[in-house]
Amino acid sequence: MVYTLKDDFNSGTKVSDTTRFTQYGISNFRVQYWTGTEWLDIPGGVVTGNRQVKRRFVFPELTTAKIRVVVQDALNNAGHYSRIVEIEALSCGQLPSQ
Repeated sequence: MVYTLKDDFNSGTKVSDTTRFTQYGISNFRVQYWTGTEWLDIPGGVVTGNRQVKRRFVFPELTTAKIRVVVQDALNNAGHYSRIVEIEALSCGQLPSQ
């Protein structure tokens, strides 16, 4: 089975990190990591009043086997659903010695 995602802007539209949504996006949420015994918020991972299409979190290194996004509110919550397209968790490589 193949799933695809497509945005159709009908005409050329510039999309960037500052692109904002008007409906269906998640407005209040928490990004959390698993400690082995409990879920904790990543530093800076509690978001309220969000209108951004893309959110980036930079925080001190931590070790975990799982991450999750806990959605607490969305703009179009009449249907009791929210939309998350992608989650990436990345680490940087070894920093060069100076």
